[in-house]
Amino acid sequence: MPPARNNAAWAWVSVKVEVYAAGDFVLDRYDSTSDTTVITNGMARWSDASTWGDAGVPGEGDIVVIGPGETVVLDESTTVGGIIVNGGELLVEDGADLTIDLATDYLLVINGGLFQAGTEDDPLDTEFTLTLEGDDPDFDLEVTQILMGNIANTVFADAGSSEPEPEPEPEPEPEPEPEPEPEPEPEPEPE
Repeated sequence: MPPARNNAAWAWVSVKVEVYAAGDFVLDRYDSTSDTTVITNGMARWSDASTWGDAGVPGEGDIVVIGPGETVVLDESTTVGGIIVNGGELLVEDGADLTIDLATDYLLVINGGLFQAGTEDDPLDTEFTLTLEGDDPDFDLEVTQILMGNIANTVFADAGSSEPEPEPEPEPEPEPEPEPEPEPEPEPEPE
């Protein structure tokens, strides 16, 4: 891959994924592998423990898996052992006042997954740094074992759909019980 030309204080990283950042520089262009996604308030956030089920927010040494149907917005700096976006979406939060640093040994996007840091039409305003720290050339990534949950420290996103859940429909009010019919009045006796 040819190096990115950078006339700003930022670097651009592309591993078959486009990363767009605000600034005055020229990027070498690669075809995008996925559509883009608009970040909304209802999406699961990395910093929210409920995004990760019982495991809690991933930390150093954890392997993160974002599976099909899962969308997670990276809204804080973090260091993890690795990230596999397996058909899901990992989106970097956008905001001029944000600084987010993501450090990981590897970031693997497979099976139609999406890693998005800004888009061509809406460049990232966040000061974002991705640091790939893996340095072992003999490292064999056991993707199948990780996806099956057979590797220790694997944390799966459990965020559900990226769409906000609909409001539950109110339960119908029970029908009132019918009033008992009045008993007929006795007929008067003949005289």
